[in-house]
Amino acid sequence: MAGMVVLLVVTFLAFLNYAALLPVVPMWASSGGAEGVAVGSTTAVMMGATVATQCAAPVLFRLLQLREMMILGAVLLGAPAPFYALSTDIGGITALTVLRGVGFALVVIAGATLAADLAKTGRLSSSASLNGAAAALPNLAALAGGGLGR
Repeated sequence: MAGMVVLLVVTFLAFLNYAALLPVVPMWASSGGAEGVAVGSTTAVMMGATVATQCAAPVLFRLLQLREMMILGAVLLGAPAPFYALSTDIGGITALTVLRGVGFALVVIAGATLAADLAKTGRLSSSASLNGAAAALPNLAALAGGGLGR
């Protein structure tokens, strides 16, 4: 039970970080002079890094244990975030965003798999539902709230 609670808390916080910065990063790039495609590419790069990492899941499962993958994902998603404040240069923003996209993928892959692994007998759907709620709820406030500073 404790493992599931930890998973739900980490998932919630990781998705909170993801959702809060999703609308902010393009605005930050725009404030540095980026326009059009460059601004939009900040989100595209994040999603591209996420999908590319998810495609490597079979290799990742051989290299890392699920808990290691979850921790690494949370670190790669969260640790680069403060570094956005250092520059509005699109190159730097893109590099940080790639790291965060890899982290996001690891959290998604490991979180869903851990939810299944940690489920008690007969409770797989409940475990999956709780994990889904922990991932979805941050999006309700953080996606909208992230853009309020503009």
